[in-house]
Amino acid sequence: MAVMLMFIPVIIALLFFPTIFIFYNSTAWVYIIAYGVIAAIGNFIGKLFFKA
Repeated sequence: MAVMLMFIPVIIALLFFPTIFIFYNSTAWVYIIAYGVIAAIGNFIGKLFFKA
């Protein structure tokens, strides 16, 4: 389960990728990295509170 949680930020960043071409212009590619980092930080904070 912990290994799967490490891939969630990558999955979130990849799911945001198609929205760049649908809703934004090509200069918004930087937000893929930003959303991945934000998801990783949230994942880390959640891991601090949940210790299984």
